Parts: sequence; structure tokens; C-alpha cells
Amino acid sequence: DTLGHSPCCFHHLDEIRCLESMIAAVPEFTVKDLAVNGRDLMALGLSGAQIGQALDLLVNAVVFDGSENKKESLLRYLAERS
Repeated sequence: DTLGHSPCCFHHLDEIRCLESMIAAVPEFTVKDLAVNGRDLMALGLSGAQIGQALDLLVNAVVFDGSENKKESLLRYLAERS
């Protein structure tokens, strides 16, 4: 679009590039990084798709809610939501 080519927008390019490099530098947090795993959740009685859903919920809890990535904290987080 023409707005993106307008000289008034060029000063934002450096800011955008800086943010992109900062985002790229942050390692992605995945299920593998959680302090709990599927076996821990099976011990709670979860099975099948419930395990995957719970692990996804916990990843989001750590990444977006600031929950502590410790086994006890994550199991408590699940217990509070069931």
C-alpha cells in the first residue's frame, strides 16, 4: 500500500527491525520445557486427549499467565481448573 512507502513511515523501520530481532532471540517455550510431563498427568488420572489439552493449558499458563514452571505449581494450577 502507499502508506508503507511514505517517507513519514520510514523512521519506524528501525523500531520494527529491533523488535523482530528481540522476538527472534527469545527461545520458544514448548511442552518439552514444562516441569511436568504426560506421565505426571496420567498419575492424576488423565488420559488420551486430556493429557495433550492439559499440557497445552500449562504451556499457556507459563508463557502468558506468568505461572511458575515448577511441578508443584503446575499441578496446583491444573487442580484449580478442574
